[in-house]
Amino acid sequence: MNWKSAQNYCREKYKKDLVSIRNESENQEIMEKAQGSPFWIGLFNNPWKWSDGENSTFQIWSHKQPDNYCHNEACVEILSDGTWNDAFCGKMNYFFCTNKSKVTTPFDLVNYSLSWLDAQRYCRNNYTDLMTVESQTENQNLKTPHDKNYWIGLRRENDNWQWSNRSPLTYTNWKREFSCAVLQSDGSWNDSDCSEEKPFMCYNVVMNATFIIASSTWKDAVDYCRKRNSDLISISSQLEQDAIAALVNTTNSPNVWLGLRQSRMFGFWFWIDEKPLSYDHWQFAAVSKDPT
Repeated sequence: MNWKSAQNYCREKYKKDLVSIRNESENQEIMEKAQGSPFWIGLFNNPWKWSDGENSTFQIWSHKQPDNYCHNEACVEILSDGTWNDAFCGKMNYFFCTNKSKVTTPFDLVNYSLSWLDAQRYCRNNYTDLMTVESQTENQNLKTPHDKNYWIGLRRENDNWQWSNRSPLTYTNWKREFSCAVLQSDGSWNDSDCSEEKPFMCYNVVMNATFIIASSTWKDAVDYCRKRNSDLISISSQLEQDAIAALVNTTNSPNVWLGLRQSRMFGFWFWIDEKPLSYDHWQFAAVSKDPT
């Protein structure tokens, strides 16, 4: 199909969109799933953005691309080597619909006015942590009462801004002066004196994990989970690691499969559910993570 027809097909048939690719591991996984190339992805219209509305921060163009040949190439295809090319949107290509569910992290507005540190302590005792915001879409989903500012989990440490849960800082929406961050009623961020008392947002990590007693190969385990509309577990933070470890400790099994695998072509590790590999917990010297 041409690009527009492919987009309409994804939206009408699956209520989804053409695939968006945020990093190299996602690009590699898409290539491993591809049955033919080139194929359309959801990137279009220089300056480039994704068809789901997100800005494009990761791009992997082929040599001398994009070139907007004849000023008529506003859509993007992936070539057989995994690199991207701008192409005429009327060209007939294979395509991928995204299979990423748009899950919003559960969060609560806590209307106690506390300092940032006390708010962090309250969230960790009663929830998971202060709120982390990873994209413009997530930010737009955070609604606050008019004229109120709420603490989020961002704080400056040694001149570097870091999330309370140690997630990578991939998105911001603000100007900076002080050392803790607030979400304002218009959705923008501002910094504030950490000792000021404000209401705040906590989020919960919901670990919807099921332990399967039957022993299987890794591939059979993947097939078992996916036939039940699920996947092997992925772990994105120390908090999730602790929760999964506690679950495993209640069983008699010394080891369980994770949804982590190594690319045979490039050697890097990636989660099969397409989450970014922002956290790992390798046993010392037990595995080579560097393909060189």
